[in-house]
Amino acid sequence: MSSIIEKLCERARTSPSQRAFEFLSSKGVSEQVLDYAELKRSASRVAAMLKSAGAVAGERILILCQPGPEYVTAFFGCLYAGTVAVPLFPPRNRLHVSRVVSILKDAQASLLLCNTKGVGRYGAFFSEMGVPDSALLTIDASERYVDELPEPAVQLPQNTAFLQYTSGSTGNPKGVMVSNQNIQHNLGMLNEWLGGKPGEIMVSWLPPYHDMGLIAGLLAPVMGGYPCVLMPPETFAHSPFVWLDAISRYRATISGAPNFAYSMCCQRITNEHLSTLDLASWRHAFNGAEPVRARTMAEFSARFAASGFDLRAFAPCYGLAESTLIVTGYAGEKQPSSLLVDRQILQDEKHAIINQQLDTSRVQDSPVWRSLVSVGPVIGQQRLLIVDPDTGLPSAERCVGEICVSGPSVAAGYWQQEQATSHAFYSVKDDTGRVYLRSGDLGFLHEGELYVTGRLKDMIIIAGRNFYSEDIEQSVVTSQSKVVANGCAAFVSEHDIQENLVIVAELERTQRHGNLQDVMIDIQKEVWMKHEINPQAVVLVSPGQVPRTSSGKVRRKACRQAWENGELKVLDQWAREPSMAD
Repeated sequence: MSSIIEKLCERARTSPSQRAFEFLSSKGVSEQVLDYAELKRSASRVAAMLKSAGAVAGERILILCQPGPEYVTAFFGCLYAGTVAVPLFPPRNRLHVSRVVSILKDAQASLLLCNTKGVGRYGAFFSEMGVPDSALLTIDASERYVDELPEPAVQLPQNTAFLQYTSGSTGNPKGVMVSNQNIQHNLGMLNEWLGGKPGEIMVSWLPPYHDMGLIAGLLAPVMGGYPCVLMPPETFAHSPFVWLDAISRYRATISGAPNFAYSMCCQRITNEHLSTLDLASWRHAFNGAEPVRARTMAEFSARFAASGFDLRAFAPCYGLAESTLIVTGYAGEKQPSSLLVDRQILQDEKHAIINQQLDTSRVQDSPVWRSLVSVGPVIGQQRLLIVDPDTGLPSAERCVGEICVSGPSVAAGYWQQEQATSHAFYSVKDDTGRVYLRSGDLGFLHEGELYVTGRLKDMIIIAGRNFYSEDIEQSVVTSQSKVVANGCAAFVSEHDIQENLVIVAELERTQRHGNLQDVMIDIQKEVWMKHEINPQAVVLVSPGQVPRTSSGKVRRKACRQAWENGELKVLDQWAREPSMAD
C-alpha cells in the first residue's frame, strides 16, 4: 500500500483537477477549493521552504497554523519533505505559548510553521521565551518557491511521520511516534469501515491537530479519493447548525464527532433550522473520542428523523492516538447494540457484568441501571485483550479491565520517554508472547464487541466505593439544561484528608444570570439521588473554563488544579460545611 504522500502524488498525476478539500467560513460559505494538483504544489513549496531553512529528513517541525488551507498545506508539506510534523493548536495567549515552547523543547524542534497573522499575534511571546524569530516560518512565504520544486522524500514505512502530542484526560503531554506504516495500515482499515471511496463526500469540523480530525478528516479522504468539506472547529461551538447544514447542502455521506456534539445539536438547533435540513444522504455518522451514550443517539435520531436521519447511520467507535486512530467500530446498518448494567456491579471490586440486552429506543440510564453502548468489534488486523490493570493478566469475558491493543497501527512509543513507553507499549503480553498497548481505558468484551466503561485514572473512590467520573458528569449534564453538554468535571480534591467530591459545571452563555442557587441545589440533589454521594462543593463557571483536550475531552486533573489554585472564573459556588464525621 502506498504512503499518504505517494498517494497524493498519484492523484495529482491521474486526477489533477479533482477536488481534494473545500474550505468553509464560520458562516458555512465556501471560501477556497484545493484540487489534488494544487495540494501537491503547495506541499512541495512548503518542503522547499523547509529545505531552504536548513531542515533535514527526520527533523521535527511544529505546526501552529489556524485550521484551514494553511494547516492542510503545512502538514502535507512536512511529510513531503520527510520531516516529522508536530500538529498543535495555534496559541491564543501567553499560557498557550508556554505549553507550545515546552513541546518544542521536548520534541527538540527548531522550526515552527504558522502564518503572518500568527507571528504578529504571538511572535513577541515566543521571543520572550527564547525562541528566535528565524524559527518562525510563515506558510505565506512558501508561495515564492515556484522554481525547481523538490521531489517528495523517500517514504520508508518505519520512518516517523508525525508526533501526536496527547495529554489525555489525565497526565502530562507525550509525543506519540506515528510512522508511515502506522498511517497506511490505519487508513486502510478506516476507509474500509467508513466505506470511504471515490463518490463519497465527507464533512468535518474536527480539529486537525487531534488524531480524529487529522487522520479521519485530512488523511483518509486523500487516501480514499473522495473530497472533504472542512470548516473551522470553533464554528461548531458557535453554531452546530452550520455543521448539519453543510452535510445537508453537500449531500455528505460521511461525517462524525464526539458524543457531546450530537447532544449539542439536539439542544441548540431550532425547529426553524430543523425544517431546512435534509440528512438522508448521511449514511455513516461515526461517534467516538469520548463515552458514547445510548440516550444521546436516541434523542438525536428522534429529533432529526424528520430531516431524514436514520438511527442505523450511527457508528459508535473507539480509538486512540497511540494506535494511530481507529481500533474498533460498529458495523452499522442496524441499531447499535447495548447492554443494561447494574451500576452497583460496576462499583464492585471484581467488576462482574450482567449481559441483559437493552433496547436503547425504550430504556435510558437510571439510578440503578447504566446503559453501555457497543463500540463494535476490532477492525482489521488488530487484536484486543482485556487485562487486570494491577496484574496485567487477561480478564474473563464481561469482566471490566484495561483495554489493550495489538496490531500494525500501534505506534512505536512516546518520543524520548523510555519509561512511559516501556509501561504503555511493552508491559502486557498474551500467551503467545504478542505485545499489547495499554490504553488506560476500562472496558469489557461481550460477544466479540467492545464496551468502554471509563478511564482507569478517572475512577473516583469515596468511602471504599468506586465511581466513574463520566457517570457523575453525565447525571449533571442530562438533568440540567443550563449546563453545557460536555462542560462538567467531577473529581476528588487532593487537599482533603477525606475523599470529597467536587463538581465544576459550565453554564450556557444565556443562562449565566439570575438565581444560580437553585441550579447548585438541583445538582446536589441529582448526584445524591443517582449516586448517593453528597458533593463537598458545586462550582458554576463560564463556558470555556473547564479544561479540555484538543478532542473535547474534559481534563479533570487540570480542572482540579485550576480550582484549587483559584484560577477558574467562578459565577457562583456552594461548599458543604464539614461535619464531625468528616
